[in-house]
Amino acid sequence: MRKTFLIAVVALVGLLAADTTAFADFYYPDFSSISGLTLVGDAVQDGTTIRITSNKRNKSGACHYSTQESVTNGFETIFTYKFSSPGTYWGQGIAFVIQDNSAGYLEGGGNGLGYYLPSDPNDIAIEIDPYANVTIDDPLTGGHVSIQPTNNNTTAASLGYGEQNMENSSWHTIKIVYTAGSPGSMTVYYDDVPKISNASVDLSSRFPSGYAWVGFTGATGSGPRENQYIGAWLYDAVEGDTTPPEVSSVTRDDPNPTNASSVDYTVTFTEDVVGVDVTDFSLYTTGGITGASVTSVAGSGSTRTVTVNTGSGDGTIRLDVVDDDTIKDLADNPLGGPGAGNGDYNSGEVYDVDKTAPNVQSSTRDDPSPTSEQYVHYTVTFSESVTGVDTTDFSLYLTGDVTGASVTDVSGSGSTRTVTVNTGTGDGTLRLDVDDDDTIIDAATNPLGGPGAGNGDYTSGEVYVIDKTSDTTPPEVDSITRLDPNPTNAASVDFLVTFTEEVVGVDVTDFSLTTGGGISGASVTSVSGSGATRTVAVNTGSGDGTIRLDLLDDDTIEDLAGNPLGGEGVGNGDYTSGEVYDVDKTAPSVQSSTRDDPSPTSAQTVHYTVTFSESVTGVDVTDFSLYTTGGITGASVTDVSGSGSTRTVTVDTGSGDGTLRLDVDDDDTIVDAATNPLGGPGAGNGDYTSGEVYEINKSTPPPNNGIYNVRDWGAQGDGVTDDTSAFQNAMNQAASDGGGWVMVPAGKYKIATHLTIPSEVMLEGIMCTPSVPVPLDAGSTLLAVEGAGSPSGTPFITMNANSTLSGLNIYYPNQTKTNPPVSYPWTVRGNGQGCAIRNLTIVNPYQAVDFGTNACNLHSINGLTGQPLYKGLYVDNCTKPGTIQNVRFVPIWDTDTGGAVITYTRTNGTGFLFGKTDGEMGLELRVTNMNTSFEWDNYGNGTGNGHFENILADLTSIAFDVQEVDAKGLQICNAHAMTKAVVSSDNTGPVRFVCVSFVGNDNSANGFITSEIANVAGSGPVGFSMCSFDKWNRLNNGTPAVIANSYTFKCDQGGNFLTERDNEIKVRLNSGVRNAHVVQNRMQRGAHVQNYTTSGAQVDIGGNPGW
Repeated sequence: MRKTFLIAVVALVGLLAADTTAFADFYYPDFSSISGLTLVGDAVQDGTTIRITSNKRNKSGACHYSTQESVTNGFETIFTYKFSSPGTYWGQGIAFVIQDNSAGYLEGGGNGLGYYLPSDPNDIAIEIDPYANVTIDDPLTGGHVSIQPTNNNTTAASLGYGEQNMENSSWHTIKIVYTAGSPGSMTVYYDDVPKISNASVDLSSRFPSGYAWVGFTGATGSGPRENQYIGAWLYDAVEGDTTPPEVSSVTRDDPNPTNASSVDYTVTFTEDVVGVDVTDFSLYTTGGITGASVTSVAGSGSTRTVTVNTGSGDGTIRLDVVDDDTIKDLADNPLGGPGAGNGDYNSGEVYDVDKTAPNVQSSTRDDPSPTSEQYVHYTVTFSESVTGVDTTDFSLYLTGDVTGASVTDVSGSGSTRTVTVNTGTGDGTLRLDVDDDDTIIDAATNPLGGPGAGNGDYTSGEVYVIDKTSDTTPPEVDSITRLDPNPTNAASVDFLVTFTEEVVGVDVTDFSLTTGGGISGASVTSVSGSGATRTVAVNTGSGDGTIRLDLLDDDTIEDLAGNPLGGEGVGNGDYTSGEVYDVDKTAPSVQSSTRDDPSPTSAQTVHYTVTFSESVTGVDVTDFSLYTTGGITGASVTDVSGSGSTRTVTVDTGSGDGTLRLDVDDDDTIVDAATNPLGGPGAGNGDYTSGEVYEINKSTPPPNNGIYNVRDWGAQGDGVTDDTSAFQNAMNQAASDGGGWVMVPAGKYKIATHLTIPSEVMLEGIMCTPSVPVPLDAGSTLLAVEGAGSPSGTPFITMNANSTLSGLNIYYPNQTKTNPPVSYPWTVRGNGQGCAIRNLTIVNPYQAVDFGTNACNLHSINGLTGQPLYKGLYVDNCTKPGTIQNVRFVPIWDTDTGGAVITYTRTNGTGFLFGKTDGEMGLELRVTNMNTSFEWDNYGNGTGNGHFENILADLTSIAFDVQEVDAKGLQICNAHAMTKAVVSSDNTGPVRFVCVSFVGNDNSANGFITSEIANVAGSGPVGFSMCSFDKWNRLNNGTPAVIANSYTFKCDQGGNFLTERDNEIKVRLNSGVRNAHVVQNRMQRGAHVQNYTTSGAQVDIGGNPGW
């Protein structure tokens, strides 16, 4: 195979000029790397090839280039393919698809080759198909290539099995050439021979954007199948670039404003360009700039860095692009299109060039002069906006007796600053000077006065005359504020008292305290500080409440000029509006510890509410302990939540029976807002041991009649509480007592994980008759939530030997009505002999019942209803007979026949799957709206046999799919099937259909259109007795009702073939038939039996009257 593959690749490359592969949009000489490709469905990388599908039935796959490619300007694509391990000739093949859906596009089954054009009529598919698929308008019989569809409907060329053996496991080369036009045309080459020439195809109207996804789809049918490979692939599009490049932007690369001698710009074009140099640029300047020039251009692609000498002087510089058609894109389109000037760009960013240093313009008084004020202000004005100005940039020039004067604050921005000056003591003059140390700079970083300390000094400012001897303004209290945290439990706190100016004569006698609540013994203990502020210490006394510090004016507090507080007179300087301390010296305590859940309880988790006397912090699990009695072990505090004065404490009840009390252990980590520890300072004095008690009962002895109610084990049935432990504990106790009936009263029970039913235990609820929709609020409903996205995970319920599951609804509340739905593990799995299911409703399982993974001999099912989304009932591994009765897999959750759920089940779902069985009995079984209703196969444990009666398979692709049964065989009686039966060529056992009514489906809205009603093969005998056949050949392509290729075939005893058309073929005997008996059947509109058996076959055809 490797040699033929290499020859095919060499042939592919040889079809192109030497430089085509070098400039192709993409080229895969093989698929040792699949980078840039999206594989979908069954498609996989297989060595250096891509296998689109395997030779399994009902497989579909796709491989698309991961990004859209240009298609409307014309393209050429070449690829190699081969089909290996083929079956017969129907329902399989590949297609090269041009589509605007997604890189993950895949639709259609075997006859659709993995695409389905009616879903998007703009798409185009070029088929390589070994058989004519009438459902999608193939015009030829046998192997062909075709364009589906084109402006002239379908264009095709037959390849024929004699002319081109498409399925000989050899590599073949396909070349597709599309030429743009009105309309365009397409030519398809097969092994370098043009099979379709200049077919009219208008891609421009189908793909207005000019782009689409390209790739391959393929599929196999429900019968014979083949491996489908792609070996190499090249795609080369005509891009047709006529769009001229333009300048997108011209932006500054350096800080702005600037005093730099050189700056850079970034010039961005709309695409990659060449031919850019300094002659393509000019400078636009304003102000006093002279000598500026463009000095260099660097870069490539769509951007250039342009360097500009800023010359001398201040002003602005803008870089402009001057179009002279020397700048071009890679397709040789000139900037702005042909013609100088139409690509000019003069809207770029501007540099503000500032090379002039700032200076001080003035320093002026803001307050009156002369003054006796303790603080005065200056406004300092600079020649431009500056930064870096602080108190260190100023000094004071003093005369007279002024001492202690200082610069205390600088505020403002831009070109002005307000400077605050403390005038100190004494009389004289004061001037504010600016000291240049190069820390004050303008926006272009030019330092004050230019580089060098001192050349920006300013000593010509206005002067204040300080005259404090004449001061007549009295001081006042500005504020009294807290200095310590609030609330507080401290013995002493401090207040800050601020005056409007410097004062003297302040002591403890000038203050009093206003208290609230229960505070007593509080007092002012000291006063410290000088100038305009004092710190006052207060003893908080005892008790809880509030403290406010007040100032009482007795004219002993004066300013430096001797003016008393508030002016002459006692009391006119009083201050009673200060901040308040909240004093809390009472420790918090525990008020109560109460149960939140029922008691007695068997629950694994219980909750307490702990209430404190006030809001507290610092509460965690280490602050609690458990006091237990009886046989309780392993109990623990697992969580604390809440805030303020209450906490919710979660307790794991451990194992065993007894009592459980939550205690609070004081270790001084729990504190109130004033940091008082629980119970006061000292560990243990806040302990609490008087809380309510839970009675824990996890081993309640069963009643004498052996009934165990899950409610007695703590199940709530409210749909919110996790009832898993209650259910499991009740079942485990029943098993421990030798078996029993575990009763589930009406309610909705959330099961957060999964359940195991022990041997000899029956789990039974209150049954509600299944209806649509299922009454989840009536009867006993289990809510299954575990395992989303894990179909191989632990089943929701595992049944052990001789266990029973009865009278319950099981519902997946988190399942979604989507395609695909959420996958989940099996709902029920058996594990041992004698597992029994009675009157069970599984509303919306992904996989319903598994009696096949483990041996479940002598199993029994009577009454099972549900809408399985993927698999219904799986039986395997059984060597003793089981019985299945009254099972309905029908839409009871989502009844929308056109919706996402039923669309998924019709494509992927299987109702019943039977593997190794012995004497399996099935009665009253019904499946609707699934891809396959009943399937018999060897799943790895051997083949089986059985008898099935009173069956309905409705709205299904395959009613009965018999892949393999054993020598005891399979008998299906009294059944109604819509649509068909299939017996595989792998089958070796006898298969007999008795009194089965087969009806084809002719409604495409239901998802299936019937060709033949039965297609049987294999070495085992196949028989139809007293069966009826109606509505076959719905595509009117000559397909018979029954296609026989089995070694022994029988159709007799009053078979009834009903048809509305003349000359319909009833039975076709193919060459694989060696023994045939087609007699005593009624055939409407004529007895038409085709006999293609070969020499030596024993064939009996007769007595088949028509009417």
